[in-house]
Amino acid sequence: MHFQTRTRQDAPPTALLMRDQQTSATWRNRFESGGVTVNLVTQNVIQSVAEHATHLREAGLIVIDLAGDPAPTASLRELREFTAPNVPVLVLGELNDLAYARQLRQLGASEYFAHPIEPNELILTARRLLQLDSANTTRNGRLIAVHGLRGGVGASLITAGLVTVISQQHGRNCAAVDLNFSSPAVGSWLGCDQPGRLNALLQDVQRLDQALLDQIVQSPFPQLNVYDGNLDHEDDGEGNTVPNSTALRGLSQLLAERHSCQVWRTPPGPAARTVLLDADLCVLVADGSFPSLRAALALLPWIRQCRPLLNTTLVFNQTRPHMPLSADQFAHSIGQSIPHRFAYQRRLGEQAIDNLPFNRPSHVLHRALAQLAVDLLKLPPVSTRRWWQGGME
Repeated sequence: MHFQTRTRQDAPPTALLMRDQQTSATWRNRFESGGVTVNLVTQNVIQSVAEHATHLREAGLIVIDLAGDPAPTASLRELREFTAPNVPVLVLGELNDLAYARQLRQLGASEYFAHPIEPNELILTARRLLQLDSANTTRNGRLIAVHGLRGGVGASLITAGLVTVISQQHGRNCAAVDLNFSSPAVGSWLGCDQPGRLNALLQDVQRLDQALLDQIVQSPFPQLNVYDGNLDHEDDGEGNTVPNSTALRGLSQLLAERHSCQVWRTPPGPAARTVLLDADLCVLVADGSFPSLRAALALLPWIRQCRPLLNTTLVFNQTRPHMPLSADQFAHSIGQSIPHRFAYQRRLGEQAIDNLPFNRPSHVLHRALAQLAVDLLKLPPVSTRRWWQGGME
């Protein structure tokens, strides 16, 4: 996943007005790592407004931390007297209160974040306010993030099915990336004997290049490459489970040079949001369980806030014959329609993995996966009969 960021020379500068030197240094590194140029960093918020009025007038964005300020509204009002009305101001504070946030907006705040702050959300908001992404070209092709709302809902199955349909039925050069290093399954569904070494490669961002990718790639079908990995025995499952965002973006950029489409199985847990922040399309996989519903109710508001333009598609996969919630009940609970629903398949178990060639039109899930691919990528429909007779088995 890769931001096509503007260069430091032509990006509008950002001014950071923070509480102390350590906080200033931390946030400056985070902003510049996210492609946001910083031209002013100060530690004394109260004195900085008048002292640095010239720099503030030149800024394209001002980030001010009012936590601990004895008179935060007065400080924001004073700041607004030195800045043009069209310059966005991103306010950080310690009070998590809706009425307080509305008061700050009335005084000129563009957005308000209460501590503790999720860095990726803040940086994404800064990029939106600076319009860094609106005129940019994205990567070649599309990056589809497939996220299971809980373990066992079939995210790996759908990832494997999508890449097979896209590559074999539609002839697109496709990459399958499995970031669930603790339990990689995408390669197994596709017939790969063992996981690759993607997890080890992502530990060193500087080593990422096409030659090393060639050493770990697996190609179970024509025009389909699989990139996955498994935790080493000596790993503790903490630091090596989820690669950092810089490594993920570097991987996405490399894969874009050789694939027209990438389908990523997100890492488990909250780390999935790192992938969703940069995805072009998102597939959320749910089943009729209450943990799946709770995860949906937590994640969907976050997507609407942080990625309001992200094309998100829900898939309801009936993993067991009798679930607490039906697809209609699930859709009613989240207040959102579910366009793709996969019926329960009795034979769809681990013992049947070797008999699941997704490219066969006779496969029970083929029609559902084919329709999902068409809806996601706006692909033209392909005649199953013509494609099958063409020898794509």
